[in-house]
Amino acid sequence: MIGWYVHHHGRGHLTRAAVVAAHLREPVVGLSSLPRVGGPFADWVQLPPDDAAAGPDPTAGGALHWVPRREPALAHRLAALTGWVALARPRVVVVDVSVEAALAVRLAGVPVVVVALPGERGDDAHQLGYRVADRVLAFWPREVYDPAWLHPWAAKTRWLGAVSRFDDRPAGHGGGGVVALQGAGDAPGAAARPVPEGWHVLGGADWQADPWEALAGA
Repeated sequence: MIGWYVHHHGRGHLTRAAVVAAHLREPVVGLSSLPRVGGPFADWVQLPPDDAAAGPDPTAGGALHWVPRREPALAHRLAALTGWVALARPRVVVVDVSVEAALAVRLAGVPVVVVALPGERGDDAHQLGYRVADRVLAFWPREVYDPAWLHPWAAKTRWLGAVSRFDDRPAGHGGGGVVALQGAGDAPGAAARPVPEGWHVLGGADWQADPWEALAGA
């Protein structure tokens, strides 16, 4: 069995997990504070949310990303995650993405695979997550993006290229126009910015669960 921690911000982390889970030959259990989903997941562990207002020292001196002192939700979240690990004993847990979740799983003695994201990830917290990981997954081609902050972990990094939930759908013929596809977690004002004529912006307030028809017709 594989556990897969899914970050709750936006929907990209969940989409990626579902695409990969559908192609694996063993059960995948989702772990997230997002609402329960079905599809390719064999089960779903509902974690308490951790999005309370910031308390004192939320980064533990810069070592982590989100552990505000005296926030009781963190203890409940940690107990739910490690409690499932203790009972289920998964072969491995994929973490996309949270250094705190990765550390919790590794402290429980379970191999952990960490998903790397593009951007600037050279801070101490990200680097700690990569350090404790057994593998690091990069969902882009190395030839396209090979950042210096990932070089120390190159020996255990696997560049997988892009994955898409639309791979099995027929290509559209294209009717003209441009679709600008943003995420569900983008800033609310992003979709309201002026765009050129003939553009259709999806995301933010106009996020669609399945944008394939718009994409195929663009």
